[in-house]
Amino acid sequence: MAVANSPLYPENVNTFGLYGGLELTNAAYTLVELASVNWSDIISLKATSTDTVDRVIQLFARNATTDYLLATFSVPANSGNSTSVPAVNLLTSSQLPVNYDSNGSRFLRLNVLGVSAPTVSSLSVSSTTAPTAGKVIAITSLMLDYRF
Repeated sequence: MAVANSPLYPENVNTFGLYGGLELTNAAYTLVELASVNWSDIISLKATSTDTVDRVIQLFARNATTDYLLATFSVPANSGNSTSVPAVNLLTSSQLPVNYDSNGSRFLRLNVLGVSAPTVSSLSVSSTTAPTAGKVIAITSLMLDYRF
């Protein structure tokens, strides 16, 4: 029986982000609502802050109506806004369960249709404490969508 090996290419390349201040401490802000594709790979996920105080953020995956905590991150004061404090690459955290591609790069796979894994409908973020007035925590990302 012959097997055809066909390459699998992304259907869409999406950017998403939260550029406003995380003002409510208990609310999860939706970063992305996932499309009806087979799966999505987040290949870049970074956090920056204009705050003068270190902040803690949490990343959640939503399955239908429930938010599941994926990881908690520390975002240093003024990260990504100073040459001495770079943006925080959330994919390099040892707390976040990530996959590795053939080049050794980290990515977060979100299974949208629930094929052999739980369905994820959105990705959200929250801050454990409110930022200083007039300061902003921003989250940016790059995501690839795949379909069979």
